[in-house]
Amino acid sequence: MAYLRLPPELLLMVMRQVDHGERYSAAQKSLRNAILVNHEWAEAGTDILWKSPTATALAAVSPDRRQYYANKISDLCFEDVEEGVHHATFKGLSFPRLKTVYIERVKLKKHAKLYLTQYMQPQLRTFYFMGGGLCENALTTLASNCPALEELTLDDSIDASNHVRHLKFLKDCKSLEVICLGYGWSELITPELFAGLVGHERLEKLDIRPLVEDYTIQEALSMTSNPFCNLHNLHLRLESQSVARIASIAPSLAILFLIIEDSEHDALASLEPLSNMIHLELTFLDDTELSPQGFRALENMKGLENLLIESRGALIDAIWMDDHLFAEFMSNLPNLTNLDFKLDSVITAEALTSLAKSHPTMDSLDIFGEFDLSDWARLTQPLFPNLLRLVLERPLFEGRTRR
Repeated sequence: MAYLRLPPELLLMVMRQVDHGERYSAAQKSLRNAILVNHEWAEAGTDILWKSPTATALAAVSPDRRQYYANKISDLCFEDVEEGVHHATFKGLSFPRLKTVYIERVKLKKHAKLYLTQYMQPQLRTFYFMGGGLCENALTTLASNCPALEELTLDDSIDASNHVRHLKFLKDCKSLEVICLGYGWSELITPELFAGLVGHERLEKLDIRPLVEDYTIQEALSMTSNPFCNLHNLHLRLESQSVARIASIAPSLAILFLIIEDSEHDALASLEPLSNMIHLELTFLDDTELSPQGFRALENMKGLENLLIESRGALIDAIWMDDHLFAEFMSNLPNLTNLDFKLDSVITAEALTSLAKSHPTMDSLDIFGEFDLSDWARLTQPLFPNLLRLVLERPLFEGRTRR
């Protein structure tokens, strides 16, 4: 008996609609039923079901069928340390459709080898490795096998490469747009490597977790003719004197996360060239006294939407800031919708009331101060109608108005 045959590409589109059109469990059941119809449906259905499996699911497949399913995988995630044993199991496989691989920290037995190069295929776009072992020639393989690699996250070193091989990797891997280096790189951020990073032409985001010393930054900038030419998102831990160096070479930055080691220089004032900022987060590790001049520098960021100033156990002194100066400062940042303001100042609940008038669309507010909120019990209209998150530290209440 003849039956209507859909072209494979149309059948795959139908299967995708089933996958996206139902709840996850229902979609899984429907796809599994569809696979039983015939060989063509099975081929299309398994393309969807095995697009993003768990590593454990692939390991459970019999060895003679494992490559068939590996051919279909576009996203592979090793979420658990225990799943690290599967890397050796998969070492002989090919993953021709693989675009994203996430590898949680591995835990190897003594003298065991780490096999990761099987995931480094031409379609790979994103590679995450949280560390725990070294894979021989991993960076060389990434550079040679993955011409479309866009995002690389290495929480720890992935092989035994020295700075010469690191630089060669950056030079050869021209497609990279995002690089994130974790704390395991604390001894590997040399001036030469940092120069290679800031000079990478396509780099849009750079995140370096360990401290980058001022000497390293200064030397690197002397080696680079066109630093951060395309960068708009930067995460760095640095010394306060380095803030001005970074701000002077990256005026196009829109997103900036800085962890600042000391208070020797005015970090806020150093940010004045960054007029295109949308998101700014500053974390101070040392007792710091912020100046009015520094806040005036921030007022140049007219498009700023998110501002966070906090400390890690240290004191941020802005005792000169009162309700009037706070209101004046905020009026110069009209687009702000998210404020995290952990400063020791003398602002009161009056500052919050004025903020509600100048920024009615505020959706997140975390602020430090002595606030007498008794009058709030008598409000008839919400101060911040769009607010999703509110944290007030050291509020004062009277009697039953606490409720």
